[in-house]
Amino acid sequence: AEADIAARAPAEAVAADTDDAMASRATLVARAERAFKEGRWAEARASYRELLRLYPRDPAAPTWRQRASAAEAALQAP
Repeated sequence: AEADIAARAPAEAVAADTDDAMASRATLVARAERAFKEGRWAEARASYRELLRLYPRDPAAPTWRQRASAAEAALQAP
């Protein structure tokens, strides 16, 4: 019985880590999108850059790159 528990524990830990990562991703996406929509360019840029750092192969990465660039441009505008 203990061997069964030990064998399951790593798989359950991976599932929990995956759930935490998805929640973190969703929270970060929401923060980035809200900041972008509200014109808080520095926060939006930072959030999109963090998303790109953590999830570089995410299907949404091209959009995040574009929005990070747009936020940067808005910060540079006079």
